[in-house]
Amino acid sequence: MQCPICSADAGTTPHLTVGEHEYVSCNACGAVRLDPFPQPEDAAQLYGDDYFTAAAYGGYADYPADAAIHRRNGRARLRKLGPVPKPGAVLVDVGCAHGFTLQEAAAAGWTPMGVDVNAAARCAVEAA
Repeated sequence: MQCPICSADAGTTPHLTVGEHEYVSCNACGAVRLDPFPQPEDAAQLYGDDYFTAAAYGGYADYPADAAIHRRNGRARLRKLGPVPKPGAVLVDVGCAHGFTLQEAAAAGWTPMGVDVNAAARCAVEAA
């Protein structure tokens, strides 16, 4: 499968297996994704509310309660991107969960946009 981010067909490196899926990174650009790439209905089930509150499918016991950790991790990821290329540059977070990284991106000068398959996570982002 070509990388959905950079379109390269450079192969992948496995990182973690969760159920029937494996997290792999693209050998060309480093983007991480699930393999096989889930169908929308499968993603909705995999990343349901239990993923964020009951550690289902290798998820989190209480994702919102760990906001400080997620914000710190978000800041670390943003530092890897370097300075904002120009004022208002857009940063898109696919799988943004509750939007903690998006909030850090806004504070750093990015115009953040996020998407998530989980409705509760999307509502948390919209409320932030």
